[in-house]
Formats: sequence, C-alpha cells, structure tokens
Amino acid sequence: MAQFRAKTLDIGCFVNARVIRDHTKRKVFEQYESQRQALRYIIRNTTLPQRARAAAQLQLSQMHCYTRSTQINNRCIAGGKSRGVLKDFRMARFPFRMHALAGEIPGVRKANPQYHSRSGITMFRRSWGSLPKDPEFPHDLEKLGYYINEKDQIRSIEFPDREFHYFISKNDRVLDKQREAMDDCIRKTLSPRFTALNLTTTRLPPTASPSDPHIPILTSTNLPTAKRILLYLGEHDQDLGILAYRVCGQSSLAAGSVLNLTRDALHGSQQGAHTAVVIANPGQLVWYRGGARAMTLKSWNALPQRNGVSGGKRLDAVRNRVEGHEDAGQHVARVMEFVAERMCEGAVVDVIGIVEGGELCVRYLDRHWEEWKGRIRAMAVGLNYVFRVPDVVRDEEFLRFWSKRARAYLIHPSPLDEPLHGRDPIGCNCFSSGEALFSECIAPTAYPKMLAFFDLVDSVPGYEEVELEVPVEKGADGEGGRIVQWVEGDVVRTAPMVTFSMGEEGGRGEGTL
Repeated sequence: MAQFRAKTLDIGCFVNARVIRDHTKRKVFEQYESQRQALRYIIRNTTLPQRARAAAQLQLSQMHCYTRSTQINNRCIAGGKSRGVLKDFRMARFPFRMHALAGEIPGVRKANPQYHSRSGITMFRRSWGSLPKDPEFPHDLEKLGYYINEKDQIRSIEFPDREFHYFISKNDRVLDKQREAMDDCIRKTLSPRFTALNLTTTRLPPTASPSDPHIPILTSTNLPTAKRILLYLGEHDQDLGILAYRVCGQSSLAAGSVLNLTRDALHGSQQGAHTAVVIANPGQLVWYRGGARAMTLKSWNALPQRNGVSGGKRLDAVRNRVEGHEDAGQHVARVMEFVAERMCEGAVVDVIGIVEGGELCVRYLDRHWEEWKGRIRAMAVGLNYVFRVPDVVRDEEFLRFWSKRARAYLIHPSPLDEPLHGRDPIGCNCFSSGEALFSECIAPTAYPKMLAFFDLVDSVPGYEEVELEVPVEKGADGEGGRIVQWVEGDVVRTAPMVTFSMGEEGGRGEGTL
C-alpha cells in the first residue's frame, strides 16, 4: 500500500507500524464512504419497500467497512482490552473482574466463581432472573388506550385526534408486542363483521378438525351456486381478511380490510346477487400448536418468551407447518383447487392478486391453463415491482389471455387509473394504483377500479383490452422498475431499485440491482 500512503498522517497518538497501517487502510477505503452513506439512507428510509431496504443492507454488509470505529475496536481487541465484550459495563477487563468478585456486577453471582484449573481462567455467568422480563400488553382496545370513533377509525382515548402511536419505546421487542396486541384487537373486531357479510371461515384441508393443523380462508355461503366468483389473493405477510393495518387506523376498519371490497362486490356490481367471494390466506402459514391456530411470521415472533432478550421460539419446518401449505405458492394452488371443486357448472372467476398473490396465481395458471381456460374471466393485479410475465409464462394461449383480459395497477404517484408505460415488460395494460409508497395500500385504493374493470368485461361480450400507447418515462421501465435517488454532495445520484421474482412455489427467482 506504499503507493496510497499519505504524505502526512492525521493522527494524534503514538506512531508505529500498526498505526501507519490503520491510517493507510482508512485512506484507501474513504472513497466508498459516500456510497455507504447512500445505502444507510436507503436502509433507514421506512417509506421504501422492504425489499429495497433489505437489498441495500446486503450490499452494505458486503462492502469494505474499515472505518474509524472498526479500526479502534480491532486495535482494542488486539491489545487485550476486549472493548467489544465489556463496553456495556464501561470498564476494562481487570476492573470488571474485581467488581465481579466483589458482587458489584448485576446478574453475576458473588459466591462460588468457577475456576478452570487447566486454563487458569475465572468464569462468571449471569442468572436468568437478572434478565429483563418479556413485555406484556393487554389484548383489549380500551386497556391499550384506544377506541373506535363514529368514523370507524382507531383513535387515542386521551387524545382523540391522534392515531395509533407505534414508537412508544426504543426497544424493538416492546414495539412488536404492542403492535401485535393492537392487531389482535383489530382481528377480533372484524371477525363478527365478516360473519354479517355471509363470509364464513373455511378450513383447508376441508377434512381438518378445529384442533388439526389447517389454514383458514373466508368464503361466501353461496359459493356452490354462484355464477360469478371473486377470488382475492393478498400479500404473504398479511392476516386473513386484512388489506393494510395502517389503513385500518388511518381511514377506517372497513377500508383497511376486505369489508368494503366484499360489500361492493356483492351489492355494488352488476351481478352482485349471483356473486360469491373467496379470500385466500397466504400470510398465516405458520401453525401454532400451543394455540391451535395459524398465524403470520410476525405474530409468531411476538409470542411470549422466557425473557425479553431471548432469541424467540424455534420454527419447526414440519410441526409448525400445514401439509400442502408449506409456502405461499402451495397455498395458492390449494385454494385454486378448492374453488374448482366447489364452483358450479358455467361459473366464472375474477381474480384480484396483490404483489406475491398475483404473481403466484399467474405461475399456477401457466401450469394448469388447460383446466382453467373458460373459467377465468379477467384478472387484476397490484404490483410494486416489474413482473416480467412474457419471460415467465410458457403457455402461449394463457399469455394471449393475459394480454387481453388482465390489468396491472402499479405503485406510482400519478392519479388513480392513469395509464402507465409497462405493457412490454409486464405483458398487459398498466395503470396507476394511486399509491406511491406502500404495496399494501394498493388494494384499498384501487379495488373500485378493478371491480369496474370486471363489470366492463362482463357487460361486453368477447371483450379484449386495447393496447395503450404510453410514453416510456411514465410507469415501469424494462430495466428494473422504480428508481431510488439520493443526494451526494451537490449531485443527485440515481440507481434502479432491486426487483425480485418469486419462484415456482414461492421461492426467490432472479433479481436485479
């Protein structure tokens, strides 16, 4: 590294070969600091999709990271101070040992320290009782300090104009437990409302008893006799019947769940009297044996633990899964098979798929189009990434159907239902969903236009979509979709956002950065 060595050293300590080496490395890797800062901004920006933030975190972990903090930490470890181990106590190793022997360190027993005769090391351990307890919150809306106002919105009892306050602590465990308690209150409130709309809970597989491993879905009571079936396939991280928890708190419980969607499909469409609704459940695929119920991975991580800092419950790949529903792709296949067995002769199916739900349905129909052609009437999907359907679909007949009877509603700041560029990479006409940030808000915002599209297909015999000519700069481009921007000095940098494609049964496919 002699060719990179600076003429002057900006150090204020004793100079030796190791210090010069550290200084040289720091100068060499300074050129990556601006890129690291941009990646840190993407990671901390909660308005970006989770996939983009995860990809930025992965790229940051693979970059050179020899900054001043790691330099100091490595130097202390090499010098025997072990700052990375004892920094929580703010003391070096020898004072820590003296305080521990005197019983002045919380959680370290004073009596009977274990001495290893061979290595000559005195060992200390922390007792379980000294660890912080797992936080608990009541699963009751009033005890949490909230209520449902006359507009069906969740508001604070103390401050009626305030919504749900998530950041009550800097401890992530406290935040997760409070959020799960609030989500459970929302689920309990919505359950009787689903029943009032004739949405019953159906167990898959159908032969399972309430205590057997099963995945619940919502189906209309008139499913066997309905001439039209609306199938909703949501995201892989949402609870049954929930479109977006954030919409439940901000707009209303009906808007953030399938209540408004179901009500408009049954009573607001042209064929409402002959319509049935099926709500799939690709999110609650973890079977909790202690409670005999299915749940999302988020709810699983919020289950009670031994203490507040343990690693959580182990997820068994067999015991905590339901046979035939091991992942979202298999669950979508089982739901499609369930609908095919229950639907009457001559009935048609309209599909709404949001993000992974829409993609997995497309992949399933590509493999089973011979069974479903003539049954699927139209499809509407909501996407926050570029799903290259022409590159994925192998069945030419289904690809022609997709181009003529499908619409894609994309994450975009343009007004709702405004045409966007994207037909070439996605394979069908693309429109703005009216939502610019969160994929979970696509369905609450765009579902009226999706239902209107289904009514249009129903009212026009032999309906086919007309290819829309939209400028390239508006919508999904063919090289990676949305763009991430950040400021680097006086220059605005841009980079394509990471886009992924789901595998055959829900696994990750190819992606671009």
